[in-house]
Amino acid sequence: MQPNQKQQPTPQDTFLSAKGAYRVGDYTEAAKYSGLLRAHFPDHPPVLAIHGMILSRLGLDLPALPDLARAADLTEDALVNGDDQNPARPQIIDQLFQVCVAWCNSLVRTGEPGEGIEVIDRALVYDPERHDAIAAKAEALAAMGDHSGAQKLINDHLSNAFDRIRLTISLGRIELLGEGKPDSGVIAAVRDQTDRVGLNASDLMDALRVLGDLEDRAGDYDNAFSAYRRAANLRRGRFDPEAHAQLTNTLIQNWTADEMAKLVKSDADGSPMVLLLGAPCSGVEELAALLDQAGTVSTVGPIDAMMLVAKKVFGARSGVIRPVVFSPKGLRGKQFTDGAGVYGSSLMPFVRPGANRAIDTNEMNLWLAGIAALILPGIKIVFCRRDPRDSALDCYTADLPGLHPYAKDLVHAGSYIADCNRMMDHWTRVLADERIGCEVHEVQYADLLADPIACAQKVVGMIGGEGADSITKIHRSLRKSPDPKHYKSKMHAVDELFDEISAGA
Repeated sequence: MQPNQKQQPTPQDTFLSAKGAYRVGDYTEAAKYSGLLRAHFPDHPPVLAIHGMILSRLGLDLPALPDLARAADLTEDALVNGDDQNPARPQIIDQLFQVCVAWCNSLVRTGEPGEGIEVIDRALVYDPERHDAIAAKAEALAAMGDHSGAQKLINDHLSNAFDRIRLTISLGRIELLGEGKPDSGVIAAVRDQTDRVGLNASDLMDALRVLGDLEDRAGDYDNAFSAYRRAANLRRGRFDPEAHAQLTNTLIQNWTADEMAKLVKSDADGSPMVLLLGAPCSGVEELAALLDQAGTVSTVGPIDAMMLVAKKVFGARSGVIRPVVFSPKGLRGKQFTDGAGVYGSSLMPFVRPGANRAIDTNEMNLWLAGIAALILPGIKIVFCRRDPRDSALDCYTADLPGLHPYAKDLVHAGSYIADCNRMMDHWTRVLADERIGCEVHEVQYADLLADPIACAQKVVGMIGGEGADSITKIHRSLRKSPDPKHYKSKMHAVDELFDEISAGA
């Protein structure tokens, strides 16, 4: 081996990297490793398990379900037909529980809590006191409307629990499903858990965000913000707002309609494809879940297909958070044709059979929309818009899966959202140019919040889909998020930022 040549990681190394990233809450990084393993070992239970669990944690529930179901079946088969004296049996049981908990959580989010309970009951046969499974079952019961049964289930196990964190988090989430002020005892229980030493980052972040939401609902806004701040501080990565603003300026300057019109586009038909884009917490996730109910529309989630195209075909260089293509100059027609092929082969396995519209919700596509327009002429783009102050606070306080280093700081979150809005303004002007030929649409978060079903049905018509009448279930995360007016002293710098932007517009 040459002195400077890097040794390729083994499958075991890659698996450990996926588990390590998952354990510390870096789900996007974990997904990269697990995706590599999934491509090479499609029937290996531990690989299916970690891949499905990561997709579930990222909110990609529909793609996660097949892997979780297959992993559970294979793992349970190993327990039923295996040797009871196998020293690895406890690890196999632990894998079954982790898979079933993730499977149940995804089923609850996709509107099938009854099936989620059946999944958990399969695992509880091996340990009726397993607390993460009890917590998942309780949340499934609450999703079916049985709040008292859910609370009783948790309380029955709390008294004997050595590790109460998952049970307490679920108790807090169930309390938040009710109306009015939350019970002070529940708030105290969650607060006690957040003060424990030795919690892993993922559990602590979940507990702190639940505590923040409970305190917010109770009207104790200082305590709520303290919890949100602690959770935000646990996010990974660094963010330089000035560097990101400069990156945005560069893209806006370089990606003009005149420059793009000089290029020979791919001959692919992009009309069946839809990019659903927006700043963080602007309604993309909620709208995507609604649209996916339409019979001919398939939401594939925030997969990295366009990012793969940018890196593999166009040699995307490092940006502030993800690689970007800084300019269309020098790009060639063959690259656009190749890019269409790479994107299609990456996306199509996630598209539901019978769908004639596929929706990609990766927020990083906002920085690659110019590439998308050139490799897929006629692609449809839907921008979700929301008051930037609301988005900034929600971004700071919400559980955003993946790498969101800007959300560690409230002002940085506001700066990032301002850059997102500037990119949407730019693409709206450029991509709708008749020489480029994209369909560009816009959805207001206020409209989505006021009447989610009607709003989603309208979007189905915009993108040329069918089956809008099938949209009946409202994504449960469509909720009233923390109100900026309750955090006026905390929002002062953010208000100044957006006031300055408005004055300069």
